[in-house]
Parts: sequence; C-alpha cells; structure tokens
Amino acid sequence: LQCFAVFVHDDSARVAAERAQVEQARHLQRLLDSTAEGIYGVDPQGRCTFINRAALQLLGHADADGEAALLGRPIHGLIHHHHADGRPYPEAECRIHQARAGAQALQVDGEVFWRRDGTAFPVACWTSPIVEHGQVRGAIVTFFDISEQQRSRAELQQARDELAHLRIAGVQGL
Repeated sequence: LQCFAVFVHDDSARVAAERAQVEQARHLQRLLDSTAEGIYGVDPQGRCTFINRAALQLLGHADADGEAALLGRPIHGLIHHHHADGRPYPEAECRIHQARAGAQALQVDGEVFWRRDGTAFPVACWTSPIVEHGQVRGAIVTFFDISEQQRSRAELQQARDELAHLRIAGVQGL
C-alpha cells in the first residue's frame, strides 16, 4: 500500500510539472502573438520551429492550416526563395542564413519575403542566433512589412522633385 501511495505522489508531481510547462508555453505564445512584428524561429537546419500570429498574417498563412504549412519546414524555401526582381535566392547567399550560421545578430535591409499567394513584400528584418553552451541552436527572426514606408518615401521624393522643377521653371521664367 505504501508503494502505491508513493507512485501516485510521484505521478502527481510529474503531471503538475507538465501542466506548468504547458502553461509556460501558452504564456510565451500569447506574448509572441501580442506583437505587431512577425516573429519566427528556426533550428540549425533552417526549419521553422515557431511562428507568431503577425508573421502568419503577413505571409498569407492566417487560415487554420497556415501554421502547419510552415512549422517544421525549411522556411527560406517558403518565404525568402527569390529576390525582388525574381532572381532565385539560394539559401547559402541569404544574409539571414549567414547570420544564423555565423552566430551573429544582424539587421537585414533590402530584402523581400514572399506570401503564400506568390506576391512579394519588402521587409525590415532582424535576426539573432540562439546560442546555448557555445552551440548555435537556431535563430529568431523578427520582421515587418515596410511597403507603406517605401510608398511614403517615394511620394515625398516625387513632391521634392516637383518642387525643384517648379523652382527651376520659375527662375527660368523671370
């Protein structure tokens, strides 16, 4: 009878530890999902290990199957496979991959990610390696769509160009 009581007690401790671990994972996912930036993690082979709601939406995977379409799969080939001009973008040349492989944090500009529907969008992107005990265990990538900022910059430049043209025309008309 004593053995049975000890077994039940040990099992209760294990169940409590598992519940705490599940609750911690849920809490971390809630934190990730509360951000406006897209965030995903990759393992040393570049496979997606987690992804937040904003990333799923930005990448066109916000439906019920979206997360499953990305988790566990090599993410470069799904979202970062071509340059903006359509040229293939081999993973070995990818600055995000190079930062992960080189165990260094890096801000990456001038890149595009590709949505599920085949359309591209410009991103501002940061990548940081996950290093444990001197070993690279993967990386975390944070990004956001900068389409609106690029559009605003282009409109501002156009307005400046028009103003400069009007000034030149005004001087020449004197």
